[in-house]
Amino acid sequence: ATVVAHELAHQWFGNLVTMKWWNDLWLNEGFASYIEYLGADIVAPEMRLMDQILNLELHDVFYLDSLPSSHAISTDIQNPIFEENFDRISYGKGCVLIRMMSNFLTAPTFRKGLANYFKDNAFSNAAQDDLWKALGNQAHADGVLDVGITVKQIMDTWTLQKGYPVVSVSLKDGSWEIRQEKFNLDRSFKVEKEEPLWWVPISFTSLDGDLKDSSVDLWLNDTSVTVSAPTDAADMVYIFNVGEEGYYRVNYDPETWQRIISDFPRLNYITRAQMYNDALNLARAGLMSYQLALQLMTNLETETDFVALRAADTEFLFFERMLGRDERFVQFQQFVRTVLQTVYDEVSTSNSTDFVDVRKRARIMKWACSVGNQDCIERALSQFSAWKSASTDYESAVEPDSKTWVYCYGIKYGTEEDWDLAWQRLQDTNVVLERQELIKGLGCTRDIAQIDKYLMKSINPQSTIRNQDKRYVYQAIGNSDESSGSQRMLEWLDTNWEEIKEFYKDTFVYNVKNMVLLYPETGNTPEQRDSLANFLKKHRAELG
Repeated sequence: ATVVAHELAHQWFGNLVTMKWWNDLWLNEGFASYIEYLGADIVAPEMRLMDQILNLELHDVFYLDSLPSSHAISTDIQNPIFEENFDRISYGKGCVLIRMMSNFLTAPTFRKGLANYFKDNAFSNAAQDDLWKALGNQAHADGVLDVGITVKQIMDTWTLQKGYPVVSVSLKDGSWEIRQEKFNLDRSFKVEKEEPLWWVPISFTSLDGDLKDSSVDLWLNDTSVTVSAPTDAADMVYIFNVGEEGYYRVNYDPETWQRIISDFPRLNYITRAQMYNDALNLARAGLMSYQLALQLMTNLETETDFVALRAADTEFLFFERMLGRDERFVQFQQFVRTVLQTVYDEVSTSNSTDFVDVRKRARIMKWACSVGNQDCIERALSQFSAWKSASTDYESAVEPDSKTWVYCYGIKYGTEEDWDLAWQRLQDTNVVLERQELIKGLGCTRDIAQIDKYLMKSINPQSTIRNQDKRYVYQAIGNSDESSGSQRMLEWLDTNWEEIKEFYKDTFVYNVKNMVLLYPETGNTPEQRDSLANFLKKHRAELG
């Protein structure tokens, strides 16, 4: 449904009105990415895609756009590098910026403005300024924006510079001081020029108010502003960036965070997802103590909503990768097992076929197995045993949504013979889902010898894995923490450089990228950093 909605959207965003040049690619792909959620939500509201946009788009792009390597969504493009603009920034950031515009302009004004944009530019080319003009004129006509404020003023700050702000809120003497600064996940990154500023749509409401009312209360277009707080602000928790409709993070003073933690059960699921994501990323950036962030995460003990759980799961992956070979990893695993126990008990005994319930069960089972939940591991081994015993129709032996965790942990805790059987069945089956899950599962092994075997088979001409699918092999190996998959793959690549280059020929550089892609995310020591740096230095001339 999402793919169909995305491609249908291109009849308007791309065909009826086409971008003037590649720097405005986001007008095509950002809008189509947003429409795919709207369209699919109408067809299948049970999938909750307008809620899942937080995890699938917003939080995903938050990470990429907080790195020094990000770029402005509208940037100067020179031939022949236009293809590089087809990335997560154009698609994902474009999607969530459009979501933000629809919110601060209100949906009716936004739709009327778009209709005028299509009418004025039909069968022609347009730039983002043409969109700003159409939306701005409608906003002024509807009284949504003051006449002294234009959409161009607001949106140029979001499209012509990379990154996004973190808005800090503190209460003092009956007033809120609201500040903005660029959010940098890399603590070592230093701003070389004047700190960028955005026009930030600030919304807020109390816990007694409507946590679905995300209308804009004020605009922050300077480094900071001091405004009078409501009279009950000293005793009542106020949530900023309601519904996480704005493309920014929010940080509170420690006292307010403590009050949020105490009142956490009163938050709706969207706000809980927002808090999980913001807290752990603020701690990672050094803007909040990990002690406070992890205290907030203890609320997972009563969390049952899929969207909120997924937000937490994604951020905990960073801990797993950084602590995987650390003595504190055992404590971390115990912490996660404890906070997940309630929802694990729910999903592990559920037979619900509701779409969201099925997706929640698959994610929680995989998460629980990854932190050593013994019951989960035993369930995986039991189902994997049934899969091994099925001489025919083995593709149907495990439920489709359980294949990821069953195959992964069946192979991880299995034998060499189990790995060989999975490889042989990968060669034999024509069922696409089975092939995809086996490719991922084979990379879960803890045995370095099997990792080496998998790598060599990836360049064996007799393998049935298509070259375009080899990236999934390398992603699976790169995610194999216990066997140090990324490190092993880098060593294998360096040792077998000429043989791999001969095998892949014109797609060699593309496949090298896939082999090293996860190394920076899984590496956590100075030695691993140096290994990657030395590798890139050694092969820079051939990689470009």
